[in-house]
Amino acid sequence: MAESSIIDDILTKVGLKYEDLKPAEKETLYGWVEALKTKEMSVQDIREYVSSLKYNIESELTKPDNSPTDDIFLKARLRNIMLLEAFLSSHDRAKSALEKQLKALSVNRLK
Repeated sequence: MAESSIIDDILTKVGLKYEDLKPAEKETLYGWVEALKTKEMSVQDIREYVSSLKYNIESELTKPDNSPTDDIFLKARLRNIMLLEAFLSSHDRAKSALEKQLKALSVNRLK
């Protein structure tokens, strides 16, 4: 399948057109298509992608000429990305909490 066909398929599924994308979004999309062609995506790859999306939204939010509507939509997108980021890191947080609990348990047994 050609690269442009993959991109068109992805965009069609979410109701977008290539022309609607900003340059940073196009670059991110091409990066993801390349990743899809070369390897399986890892959780770390997804975390990095989410981080880049978050950065792009934060950059857009700092523009002084945003309309109130744009500002609301950017904040909503940022909130969604933050929730996704929290979901992706929940495993690490749970693992860290379990390790702390086990460490505390072993310390208490030594007393």
